[in-house]
Amino acid sequence: GTRSLLPEDKEPCGFDGRTSTVELYTSSGKVAEEQYLEGRLVGRAGFDESGRKRYEDRSEDTRRTLTVFRPDGAGSEVIEFDIDAQPIAGPIVIDGYGENLPALLKSATYVSKSFNEDGVLLEEQVVREGRRQRAAMWYMNGKMRTQTQYRDGAHGIIWQIESFRDDGSLISRAQLTEGYDMVGIQPCRGVHGLGRI
Repeated sequence: GTRSLLPEDKEPCGFDGRTSTVELYTSSGKVAEEQYLEGRLVGRAGFDESGRKRYEDRSEDTRRTLTVFRPDGAGSEVIEFDIDAQPIAGPIVIDGYGENLPALLKSATYVSKSFNEDGVLLEEQVVREGRRQRAAMWYMNGKMRTQTQYRDGAHGIIWQIESFRDDGSLISRAQLTEGYDMVGIQPCRGVHGLGRI
């Protein structure tokens, strides 16, 4: 039969107005932590067999944020979703330990950001319904390294790429069509160190 929530059941399920954390274990140790609010899964963290956090999946208001930590501790990747389109459903499998991350991202709309171990932003990618819209990379000093815009063209996806030196000065600007030989036949302008084309 069914029964309504007893007072002692309210806290573990987050029905007392506060987020509740539940730790999940196997014989080899802690594998996950889950956070509940009003009976709804609002956060999950997964751990590897050595106890290191591999990912953290959180939802707040209208955003879902998935942070994937590199196994060597040398940085992380942060992916932000619209919560209605990609609610937290279960564990994420990374490096064979859980859900297939590419399957989650296949048709999603999201922003992905990669950071080094010091928290410096190195890469950002904007994807709408599984298709790249924009990508950027930065030098360690915070200056833009490359910026790429993607759009549909008559013969495939057109990449508009700008490359920069570590002082921020422009190296080249190119327009390439995906699926074609990208060497020598596409418009490209290079900038000499003195600023001349």
